Amino acid sequence: GRRPEIAMRLFAFVIGFALCLTGAASADTGRRVALVVGNAAYEGTRPLANPVNDATAMAEKLKGLGFEVILATDIDRRGAVTAIGQFSRAIDGAAIALFYFAGHGMQLGGQNLLLPTDVSVDSEWALRSSAIEAQEIVAVMERRAEVAIAILDACRDNPYVDAAVRSLDGGTRSAAVERGLGPMRLTGRGALIAYAAAAGDVAGDGAGTHSPFTAALLAEIDLPNVEVGLMFRKVARRVRDETRGDQHPELLVRLVDEVYLNPTATAGPAPA
Repeated sequence: GRRPEIAMRLFAFVIGFALCLTGAASADTGRRVALVVGNAAYEGTRPLANPVNDATAMAEKLKGLGFEVILATDIDRRGAVTAIGQFSRAIDGAAIALFYFAGHGMQLGGQNLLLPTDVSVDSEWALRSSAIEAQEIVAVMERRAEVAIAILDACRDNPYVDAAVRSLDGGTRSAAVERGLGPMRLTGRGALIAYAAAAGDVAGDGAGTHSPFTAALLAEIDLPNVEVGLMFRKVARRVRDETRGDQHPELLVRLVDEVYLNPTATAGPAPA
């Protein structure tokens, strides 16, 4: 008498499990789009050594992982707006949207600003209108793609911070200027933010061809069958070892399903 009921429950479980696997796999097999930015030649200050190298190498890695890549190096505010607009249109309906930025970044009144090469720190208004707000890019990625991944190697020792503090300290300062980047908000739909350094800390530009963070990322990002959260934790360990504990990457994860940047046919099934 209970056999039909048991059979129906087993059937329902199998169907439900299959649907979960389909959802988990969709981000691995669908269309992928990346915007990769590397800014080194900043106006009025010594150029950074590695962001262009970092961005170029990241673009090649992502192309190998099946991403459509928009690569932008040494871009001013106008170039940034153009690239972000192109990216925003391209990620509509994508399985994975990935944004990578290497260069200068800072906080102003709790907002994370990514700096184009022609950023102005003459006043708070000039800074806000010439920089790119990272939260806005992440929000667009979350709205338009199934999975949003932001990788921010943007905490390099930043001479603009001291200049901004001086210009904003003129008696009517309305927002605090801080080094590094701070926490950002995620909706929970499916997003991950990887920071090269802990909140408020400075990340190294690197003595070699790449920054410590991007060098570690390049070594890990295309290894097969590694879930993306685990991949970034392995990157963090490499960076801590390489910098002897001076730099601590951080990770903010709001992913519903497991995501693999390099899944293979030999990978085991993703858990529901």
